Amino acid sequence: MAQKQCQCPFTYSKGTRCDGIIQQARVYGRVQTDGLTTQQNVRKYRLWCSKGWDHAGAVASQESKRRMEFYPNDLPPGLEDALWTGGLVV
Repeated sequence: MAQKQCQCPFTYSKGTRCDGIIQQARVYGRVQTDGLTTQQNVRKYRLWCSKGWDHAGAVASQESKRRMEFYPNDLPPGLEDALWTGGLVV
């Protein structure tokens, strides 16, 4: 499946948006018997970006982790579907 380019939603502490693209996403949620999680069962997404990977050096480590972890309802509009259709979920 071809990867779709999705804008990184990370915002630096001074309010500047990252201009990188999402390289991959990991999902956390209820796992099915085949070991996979479906989009409907996702509780949280963890994103990695082309510019800052997980942006760990941008701010304190726990804060940067929270800035790259999203509940489905907290993702920018259309991003959740783009992650799945674009082949970014690993």
